[in-house]
Amino acid sequence: MKLTRPTQADLNEMSHAGKDALILFLFDAFEQLKKRADELENTVKKTSRNSGIPPSMDGLKKGAATPRKPGERRPGGQAGHKGRTRCRADQPGHIVYLHPQGTCACGLGCPH
Repeated sequence: MKLTRPTQADLNEMSHAGKDALILFLFDAFEQLKKRADELENTVKKTSRNSGIPPSMDGLKKGAATPRKPGERRPGGQAGHKGRTRCRADQPGHIVYLHPQGTCACGLGCPH
């Protein structure tokens, strides 16, 4: 649809019926452009969350992380739960040395 803007002189020379035809043509063109704009906006808004398309079609864009408000949740475990920690021994009762066995990925034996 190629349309050039008429000058004031062109509009003055047009008949009343010609102006009516121009107005109807412009309204039709406007409706077509509005439909096209709505279609494009709808395709941009579709994601796997709001339509039936698979998540793989969403692309690589991640959604924005929603930060927690201060005081919303306290860090740590459940309230009232007694925690347990293993104590480190000053003098261990015995020591176990672990060495790799078998062959390396390259095919050589593992030294120990």
